Amino acid sequence: GPQVLRWNGLDENGKPLPAGTYTWKGIYHEPLKTRYVMSVGNSGKPGWKTADGKGGWGGDYGPPMDIKTTDDGLVITWQSGEAGPSLIGTDREGNKQWGLTHRHSNFLASDGHRFVAAPHNKVELFEAASGKPMAFGNGRPQLEPAPGGTDSAAAKVTGLAWHGGRIYVSDGPRNAIAVYEGDSGKWERTIEIPAPGRLVGWKTDELLAISGNEVRRINAKGESQPFLKAHLDQPAGIAVDAAGTIFVANHGALQNVSVFSPAGKYLRSIGIKGGRPLVGRFNQAGMLKPGGIAITPNGELWVPESINSPKRVSVWDAKSGKFLKEFFGANSYSPSAWMDPANATELFHDDNIWKIDLDQGTWEPFSTFYRPTQANQLGSGGGGFFYPFRTVTAENGQQYGFSVMHGFGTVIWIREGDQFRPLHYLFRNYPNPQLGFNQAFDILKDRKAYPSDVTYHWADRNGDQIAQVEEITRLPQKLAPHFWFDAKLRIRTTEGWVFTPQSVDAKGVPTYEFSQSEKWLDFKVDQLWTNPAGTEIFSFSTQSAGPSTGLAGWSPAGERKWSTLPIPNWARSLNYPQVKKGPLFGPTAGLGVAGDFTGVTRYFSFYEIFRKDGLYVGRVLQPNVLGGHGPDTLYIEFLYGQMVKPDGMDRYFLIGGDQDVRVLEVLGLNTVRDLPGGKWTLTPELAATARGAWDHYQKQLSGRQPLEIVAGGLAGLQSATPIKGERDGGRSFAAAAAYDAENVYVRYDVKSPAKLVNAIPDPQVVFKGGNLLDIQLATDPKAAANRKNPAVGDLRLLISRQKGQPHAVLFRPKVAGGNPEPVKLASPTGSETFESIEVTPRVKLLEYQETAEGFSVIAQIPLDVLGWKPEPGKTVKMDLGYIFGNSAGAQAATRAYWANRSFTANVLNDIPHESRIEPLEWGEAEVKNSR
Repeated sequence: GPQVLRWNGLDENGKPLPAGTYTWKGIYHEPLKTRYVMSVGNSGKPGWKTADGKGGWGGDYGPPMDIKTTDDGLVITWQSGEAGPSLIGTDREGNKQWGLTHRHSNFLASDGHRFVAAPHNKVELFEAASGKPMAFGNGRPQLEPAPGGTDSAAAKVTGLAWHGGRIYVSDGPRNAIAVYEGDSGKWERTIEIPAPGRLVGWKTDELLAISGNEVRRINAKGESQPFLKAHLDQPAGIAVDAAGTIFVANHGALQNVSVFSPAGKYLRSIGIKGGRPLVGRFNQAGMLKPGGIAITPNGELWVPESINSPKRVSVWDAKSGKFLKEFFGANSYSPSAWMDPANATELFHDDNIWKIDLDQGTWEPFSTFYRPTQANQLGSGGGGFFYPFRTVTAENGQQYGFSVMHGFGTVIWIREGDQFRPLHYLFRNYPNPQLGFNQAFDILKDRKAYPSDVTYHWADRNGDQIAQVEEITRLPQKLAPHFWFDAKLRIRTTEGWVFTPQSVDAKGVPTYEFSQSEKWLDFKVDQLWTNPAGTEIFSFSTQSAGPSTGLAGWSPAGERKWSTLPIPNWARSLNYPQVKKGPLFGPTAGLGVAGDFTGVTRYFSFYEIFRKDGLYVGRVLQPNVLGGHGPDTLYIEFLYGQMVKPDGMDRYFLIGGDQDVRVLEVLGLNTVRDLPGGKWTLTPELAATARGAWDHYQKQLSGRQPLEIVAGGLAGLQSATPIKGERDGGRSFAAAAAYDAENVYVRYDVKSPAKLVNAIPDPQVVFKGGNLLDIQLATDPKAAANRKNPAVGDLRLLISRQKGQPHAVLFRPKVAGGNPEPVKLASPTGSETFESIEVTPRVKLLEYQETAEGFSVIAQIPLDVLGWKPEPGKTVKMDLGYIFGNSAGAQAATRAYWANRSFTANVLNDIPHESRIEPLEWGEAEVKNSR
């Protein structure tokens, strides 16, 4: 076939090369392809995100918490979610029909065609068939707080029920259940009851409510009395079937569902007494931490198990107690998964060993290999980028694990049967409250005695897996959390240290003297990895200077064999032009070593593969900014991955993930051949082309076109000079603005593979679907010009089409007089608060026309909707942008703006960043009388 030279035309400083003759060498191979193998740990059909929103299953930042039946299926909620939706609707078989990303709630209730959830302790109403938010009859999107309580006893939702046309809201801290009329949302009364939890409608006008360690019966008058006490232990969920039989989920020692007759007589237990084990071999016949439960009309008991690792919903025959089926998902955010090349039947992820069959494409949970169960045990991090766990089989035949713990410590593990035991922990003693992590061990709470600016070493000398003060020592040097561990039990760190065990006992436990430092490299790299034997070392660094810059290969003695050009980190790379094959900006992790190949993951959700001698091979997976869907696309911040060639196989696999742990086989690597190399001439014409492209890019970074808002309405719009925003060759927009006495008009000419369509039912996160005109404006000229945070009058208007009709959502972080019930959009990275988010039906779309490359449209926006009056001769702070999405409008792919070049302006897959308004980054538009 043809011999194609891949060359990016840049010198060692990342600038275009001058004309001349150059020496080259290269490789040839057939096109690389991937074959989907499986989605481990996710029961979606399929496991990945699909354009219709039915792929993938469950929330990724917390366990499943509650479930309710609806007219046509089920609604299930997870504690939190980002890549995976935290609230989903399914059919009766558990097949996902829709999902919402930020409305996570621990509690649900439904009347069949509607349901309520309680995100951030605010009870909100939704349509069961679609998940679309609704308003109560009083026009409010949420129930008003019930009267009563004190400042020191803030309201907290601890249970929900919808029964007899009324909604019941448990408020545990206030010892009360608030009662609302279901249609209007009007508060009617409050029932006093000690510490109410989950509750369920029973008989015609009665309730059953968990209250402490018992179940109480509440009559129509609101009077309660004890009803069930025996065979309960920390009851956490309650349901009844059509015959009035009562089912209670127990969180305590029982770990089961206790079944009672309508008269309160104990009948039987569902699940194994004591549940499936916290640590050790997985047993599907047992539950673990059963939470909110539900009985379907066909007599199935659905049990969300409110514990991570794995996230499981189990299903049982309500009459016989027989286990029927189970669902898993989602995996942890940006899941880290690993395969030991010595054993291709196991995959390690989220503290679990999963048994897999690469030929059949099947998987099942095998063992929870670690979980802290006592104070002063090592925290597990829960999976994902918090806890990348890797394994290696050592020369002594023993399997070891090595991991980053909580982002500020490193752990060496040893496998003992179906579990892993921590042996050594190198760490800094600082908490990360934003991510929910406390100090390393409870015994280190005294921050004066155990400051955070030093590195500590914990060795489990007595083998009890519990830290004692005498097992913790300070080290003379600071160590970063990134490191690698090889088959000789050597620890190699990114600061250039290498530690060899002083001894290894008969059980394979190594002993190290970390105070004795040995250097293998004289400078720091960002990440490093080796082959299992530790004889081939690779690293990348996003430093701007120094011999460690770029992707590099090393000898064990620290001799640099090869390296690439400098590479910027992913945060800087967000403003770069659309990602191409080859340039390495935005790396996040090394892939390990597989046969003759290595490589890196890139933040933009694909893999770059290199040969071990540094020659670039190719890119695998499709960048998510292209808006496609399928097993070769990941919609996630891609932070970890692995390429592996299992022992005894001439096959290569890639392991990474979205809300599933994706396993793909790479086809074509065995066709890689060397080209003969030689001389190549860069002509002056080609050099000039490269220089011109470089200058164009630099000009885009350094400046912006002037924006004018001209008078004359639609007629004036024809003469307005458009500004442009460009993301790549296939995605760009041009926009122009005009006004008259009643409206402002913005014309968009968009180049995009997708048309103007959006399918997100929840207006609060409409940006998640993309295909949106993005208009941001400061309507108050008196607001501080250099403000970093939004002020009253600052707004963002997102406009698209849903079901062929205009759909516009107006976001206002601040409103005059404030709002005591603002909307909070949150993720583990933080939160953004909006005092008003509302659909604005008066926005019109005029002259919408689809073209071969995209579409053109004019948005007509009433000035009184904006609260703005154009003043000729004045300037107004604003920005114009476009959010590009997939063809269905279900997934945002990338963003482009006229003015904003900030980090936030390019982030996807994080709700607070995607919603954030940054007036400091806006440009200034001149309001003109005419052209």
